[in-house]
Amino acid sequence: MLRPIRDDHHPGHSLARHPESAIIRMGSALTGRIDNIVSPNDTAPHEPAASGTGSVLAVVGLGTLLSAMSGSAINLALPDLGRDLGISLEASRWVLQSFLLAVAIALPFAGRASDTLGHRRVYLTGFGLFALMALACGLTRSLAFLVAARALQGVGGAMVMATGPALLTSAFPAARRGRALGTLATATYTGLTLGPTVGGLIVGAGGWRWTFFFNVPVSLFILFLAMRCLPRQGPVAAARSRGPFSDLELFRSRVFTGAALSALANYIAIFTVILLVPFFLMEGLGRDASRAGMLLSAQPLMMALVAAPSGWLSDRFGSRGLATGGLLLQALGLFCLSHLGPGSSDLMVAGCLALVGFGTGVFISPNSSALMGAAPRDRQGAAGSALAEARIVGMLLGVVLGTTLFQLAGGRTGMAWRPEEFVALKVALRAATGVAVTGALVASMRGRRNGIGRG
Repeated sequence: MLRPIRDDHHPGHSLARHPESAIIRMGSALTGRIDNIVSPNDTAPHEPAASGTGSVLAVVGLGTLLSAMSGSAINLALPDLGRDLGISLEASRWVLQSFLLAVAIALPFAGRASDTLGHRRVYLTGFGLFALMALACGLTRSLAFLVAARALQGVGGAMVMATGPALLTSAFPAARRGRALGTLATATYTGLTLGPTVGGLIVGAGGWRWTFFFNVPVSLFILFLAMRCLPRQGPVAAARSRGPFSDLELFRSRVFTGAALSALANYIAIFTVILLVPFFLMEGLGRDASRAGMLLSAQPLMMALVAAPSGWLSDRFGSRGLATGGLLLQALGLFCLSHLGPGSSDLMVAGCLALVGFGTGVFISPNSSALMGAAPRDRQGAAGSALAEARIVGMLLGVVLGTTLFQLAGGRTGMAWRPEEFVALKVALRAATGVAVTGALVASMRGRRNGIGRG
């Protein structure tokens, strides 16, 4: 029988039974005092009134855009970072992998903590920890310290990722949920589109450390806006009485499970492209980095243009058809990409990537709306963490799938491509096409929310 969480003072008991509390305590000093000054009463939940839903959407959307932009900008800093610290490319990848692994591990606990302690508090703590660790990353002189700081930054990132969708779905009625989540997706892909350009300018002007220093004022600015604009929402009583694994009950819902699996398939397919196509452009077609970057931007740019209208359509006509159709369009784009070769023009490449981005943009908002809508109101943090977990795990699996199949098919990187590399690319992209089609099949069979409506 599940027992309520006790608010006793035994630290060992509390930490052992409730690891999500440790996540909150890691950064609570960053925001707790200021949070109490803004409004000392954080125990009574209420709907956003003074700030309004528009303020919530603006704060969460701006935070998502700037986080995505700064995250993608850091990728371009790795070569400069490696030279400065005297480390190999393989070693420098731990700067990215430590962040992703920390996010993947912390997300379930962050989601549970959000439902237990309040979405706003966890969101503020996450951004505070993210800013502090960005400063630590910029000041470091060793790889070991940098990797450790990036891992802690990943914990802060997990807290933000888990609570962003939850804040929106708590603020917006069901009839406007898809539109709100569509705007959030647009902010994400706009940030990803701007990131490489901004990152190149920052690295060129100040070096790799400034890609981290850039995060500090940005995160503090978002933290200030969030403290002023996000509504106070106290812990949900029902969330306090749940056991540590009770959030797995969400997967009993056919809609929730289908939407989570479809999201996983989407990100596996997308990150196979993100991993391999840059090598295809620069080593296979001989494009320089700036030209390759412009071609690659066709995909996230199309996602940004389509995501919000798709969310609006899902509010009016339901999510299942749009999610299914979006993944089928993504699969078609992947199939077209697999037919490109050494004689492919820039227009052909951009067109295929734009089709992949169009399908992904159609899919994201309706599927996210279905997943968040299938979770009870007191489980929105857990639902948001599941959505972010699908993205992170899909990213990792996409990289593994693309790398493994490319190498098994005889492909190599670091040199001008031979015919074998183009064949290996086709094998990997055909596999990604199959993953997208499988995701579309799952989306089409996931049923309707609560057995009614358009799903």
